[in-house]
Amino acid sequence: MSPAYNFSRPHIPDELASRLAGDEVKKYEIEPEWFVHGKSCPIKCARYVEVEYKGRKFRVKPEYESMAMLGAATGVFNFPAVAYFNWLVNNLGLDSIATGNTIAWLFEMVERGLIGEDEIGFPVKGFGDEEAEERLIKLMAERKGFGAILADGVKRACERLGRGCNLAVHVKGMEAPAWDPRGRRTYALSYATADVGASHLRGWPGPHQLPNQGPAKELVPSMVEGRDESYITDMLGTCKFVPYKMEDLAKLYSLVTGDEWTVEELRRRAWAVESIARIHDVLDWVTPPLDDTIPDRWWEPELDGPAEGNKAFIDYNDFIEARREFYRLRGWDEELGVPLPETMEALGFPELREDAERALKTVRERMAL
Repeated sequence: MSPAYNFSRPHIPDELASRLAGDEVKKYEIEPEWFVHGKSCPIKCARYVEVEYKGRKFRVKPEYESMAMLGAATGVFNFPAVAYFNWLVNNLGLDSIATGNTIAWLFEMVERGLIGEDEIGFPVKGFGDEEAEERLIKLMAERKGFGAILADGVKRACERLGRGCNLAVHVKGMEAPAWDPRGRRTYALSYATADVGASHLRGWPGPHQLPNQGPAKELVPSMVEGRDESYITDMLGTCKFVPYKMEDLAKLYSLVTGDEWTVEELRRRAWAVESIARIHDVLDWVTPPLDDTIPDRWWEPELDGPAEGNKAFIDYNDFIEARREFYRLRGWDEELGVPLPETMEALGFPELREDAERALKTVRERMAL
C-alpha cells in the first residue's frame, strides 16, 4: 500500500524501504527535555529526532504519512532529507501529505516528458530530486514562480496546466494519503465516498484482504461501521489510536453529560453527521455520481509485489455495486448518493428534510435527469 513514485510502483525493494523505516529513524531519536518530565503523549505515533542536513541541525517529529508522502512518493529515500522536508513544511504551514503528493505528481510529469525546465523555471530531474523538492516546497509556500501553480494542490495544478490530470491522485480535490487501496479490498470506496475526499480517517473495511479476493460489496457493512467509529472519535475529541471500545466511549460521554448514551445512539449521531455533511457538499458543489470516484492510477493493476495484478476494485461494476450498497445502507438515494428526506426525519432531524429535497433536486438538475 506504499505511495512510492506517485503511487506508480507501490511495491519497493526492502533495501529502499529500509532507508525510511523505523530502524533508520531510531538512529536519530532523542528525548526532549519536556518528555523527561512526563509531559509526552503516551501514544507513540512518532518520536522526536535530531537530524543534520546540508549543515543545518534541526529537531522534528516525523511519522509515517509525512515520511511516505515527502519521501517514498517523491522517490527520495534519504531519511535526513525527508526529515528536513518535514521540518520545512511544518515551519511554512504546509500540509505534508498534500505537498508531497503534489510534488510527486510533478516529478512524474517530468519523468514522462510532459513538462520541462522551460515551464518550471529551473531544472527538475524527476523522482529522487532532493534539490528540486526543497525549492518547490519554498515556492509553494510563497506562491512564487511555478510554486503558485502547485500551491492549491494537485487537482487545480493539473487543471491550470491543462494536462496530467490522469496522473493526479486525489478525490474531490483532496490529495490521497500514503495508503494505496489496491492493497486492501473495498478501501477505495472509503476514499471515494468520504465527505472530505481521499481521507484515510473515514473508515477502514475489514478484514484486510486484496481487492481480487471477493466483491467489494461484501465488506461495505464493515466500512460503514468503521466510518461511524471514526466520526464518533472526532465528535468526542478522542484519539483514534487509543484502543477504546465503543462501549467505553458511550460510558465516557454519559458520565460527562449526565445523560445515558448507548453505542447505538452514538452511531446514529455519526450517521446523521455524515448525512448532514453530504447535504452540505451537494448544495455547495459535489455531484456524487461524478465525484464519488477514484483517480485513474488506482484502476491500473499493480505490476509486482504482494498485490500484483490488483486494481482498487475487481472491475468498474464491482465499484458501482459497492457504492450503491453504501448509499443504500446510509439511507441515501442509491443512484444519486443524496440523503433521502425520510432518512433525515428518521435520524431525528426533520428540520433538514427540505434541505435533503433541495439537494436531490440539485443533483438531478446537474445530471439533467
